[in-house]
Amino acid sequence: MAGRLGKRQLQFGGVSTGVKFQLEGRWRAMNTAMGMLGPDIMMAYMSTQLEIAEKLLKIIKGHIYNQDLGWVPLADSTQKRKGHDNAYIDTGLLNNSITILTRGTRVTVGIPRNIQAKDGVYLADIASMMEYGAGKMPARPLWGPSRDEMDRKTVTKIFATRLGGILLRHGITPAIR
Repeated sequence: MAGRLGKRQLQFGGVSTGVKFQLEGRWRAMNTAMGMLGPDIMMAYMSTQLEIAEKLLKIIKGHIYNQDLGWVPLADSTQKRKGHDNAYIDTGLLNNSITILTRGTRVTVGIPRNIQAKDGVYLADIASMMEYGAGKMPARPLWGPSRDEMDRKTVTKIFATRLGGILLRHGITPAIR
């Protein structure tokens, strides 16, 4: 009989109970599937994070281009210096620096810490000042509202679909709700 692992004696605290049991079924196949399940789940986790990050990146850049988050208008002096009234758009360096960042198993959308403007100020710091305000400059939230647009149900569904596919490949039928 394929999959039969033989009889085992059940013991508690080193004392035999006299009860014997026998494992039947496709245990070797199950063992192999379980060995592959962890790496497959990690791949699903990473690819799901990347898909969500791509959606978030698109949302963030869309708000910058569309200027549709109801931000406080730029000061007249800033508009005069820039030649336009668009927040988050100056030389294009900040906008072009927003990217998907991966570190280990963590995927985020942001600006790499080492990128500086001509004056030496780090772009991530500029984005933070824009988001929360600084001194007389009012907050012009971009990151928080963009993140909030990522519906938890959608994120959960993306992951559940990916995970469900992996489980099915291993012969496990999930109940996705």
